[in-house]
Amino acid sequence: MARTRTLAADRLNEALHPRFDAYQQLISRIHETVDQLIPVESTVLVVSKGDPALLALGQRTSWHFPRSADGQYAGFHPADSDDAIRRLEALRALGARFLVIPSTSAWWYEQYPEFISHVRACGKELIEDPGVGSIFELAPKSVATPPMAEPSEAPKQSTHQLVDLLDAILPETATIAVITARNDDLATQAPVRTAVLRYIDDLAADENEAIRDLRELAGGAADYLVVPSSCSEWLNGQWTLSTFIETSYPLVTDQRNVCKIYDLAFQRKAAK
Repeated sequence: MARTRTLAADRLNEALHPRFDAYQQLISRIHETVDQLIPVESTVLVVSKGDPALLALGQRTSWHFPRSADGQYAGFHPADSDDAIRRLEALRALGARFLVIPSTSAWWYEQYPEFISHVRACGKELIEDPGVGSIFELAPKSVATPPMAEPSEAPKQSTHQLVDLLDAILPETATIAVITARNDDLATQAPVRTAVLRYIDDLAADENEAIRDLRELAGGAADYLVVPSSCSEWLNGQWTLSTFIETSYPLVTDQRNVCKIYDLAFQRKAAK
């Protein structure tokens, strides 16, 4: 009986070793291809299945995709294409500029066809190689820069007050999500990394979509939600969204004439 078990184990090892070697070769090819195609200091998303070796991309910031609240691998695949798109857009807003899909994750093309179409629409494919996988260059997410603001304009007084407040109470490493107007200059003047959750002058405001986006940002992409006083009236009119915010996230400060700030990361902090 012992001899039979030993033979079975040997056969299993013989079957697994070629796979392991092939995977190590794939990792090396991905690293080499990234070095050739992606500039250093870029932020790269990798469909990694949690393998840190795939994220060893030299002088580049590399993130698991999907990403968990603490910045690690989420531990699961997106539920569907819509879920994958929401996760991608949240990370694009924070500066992700490339997406790597290794050949071992080529099944994403069949599982998430709408997601792949979305990636092609918001970027361009740099390579598709069965021996490596695919690498996409993603266009910068434009929502973080209000297009109507003139570069030569001085920040408004209300923006000065808000920027001073953020600078005083938030960590330098914080990332914020903001509700703002398209002609507001907060997104470009904030002293920390900023992603826009919603523009209040968008004609089509889907509250459920805003809640999904906020949940995604709170999952690890942003630490705080900032609601300037100029946007309070709009938010009060979005009953479902405002109720969700008030009941889901602790209020850090309420400066009536400046802004409200909510803590999106409180659950992450409690888990540490």
